[in-house]
Amino acid sequence: MMRSLGVRWRLFVDAVRVEFAVARHRLQDQGLFRALLVFLLIMAAIFIVGFVVMHLFMDPDELLPLLEAARSAGPFIIIGFIILEVVFAPVPGTFITVAAGAVYGMWLGALYSYVGNVLGSCLAFFLARRFGRRLVERLVSKQLLERYDGFFRKHRELFLVFYALPVIPVDILSFSCGLSSMKWRKFLLIMMSGFVSNTLILTFLGERLAGLSLVLMVFYTLVFLAVFSLLAWAFRLLVARFRKKDI
Repeated sequence: MMRSLGVRWRLFVDAVRVEFAVARHRLQDQGLFRALLVFLLIMAAIFIVGFVVMHLFMDPDELLPLLEAARSAGPFIIIGFIILEVVFAPVPGTFITVAAGAVYGMWLGALYSYVGNVLGSCLAFFLARRFGRRLVERLVSKQLLERYDGFFRKHRELFLVFYALPVIPVDILSFSCGLSSMKWRKFLLIMMSGFVSNTLILTFLGERLAGLSLVLMVFYTLVFLAVFSLLAWAFRLLVARFRKKDI
């Protein structure tokens, strides 16, 4: 009897593995499996870090020593993380800016995030201008670059809006500007002007979240993630529609 159950269990496990492999193959064919996996990993990391941070915010006695210890290095850590995110990381730096607002307040958080975004975007522009598309395709997904590059180049009049909104992939935008014939001064003026509203919006949100209870913080964080994802998805559809018209 036990042997029979064991055989059935192994058959069931094998069947599940086969079904998962088939599903995975289909998702990979559609380019969704990797995106889904990355999304789940990011969400898990956000919730783990979020609960630690929220616990600290709930207890000022625990938060104060942490801030005191990181008082001198904290801003440089935030700036460094944002620079790395803009140039190398395939995830939006939105959450780093929100966290900066939660820890340092709207104005200081915006200042640190602004410096990081400006320096990171300048570095992305310089790398693209100096080393060309071959290097950029190593730093950014070739698919993503092709998807947005043409759209950005044909709608340069909207560059200020792109940098001002926190749902646009500004890292790809900066690389795209570097690959184009855009003058350095024009890029600098547009990028620096746009990031003012971008960082202020996100650090304002972070400052407001920091003052909420644990339940409300989780609720509004989920709402923010949903809205952010929806806007990013809508922008992606807009880009796809313009690409179809251009073909």
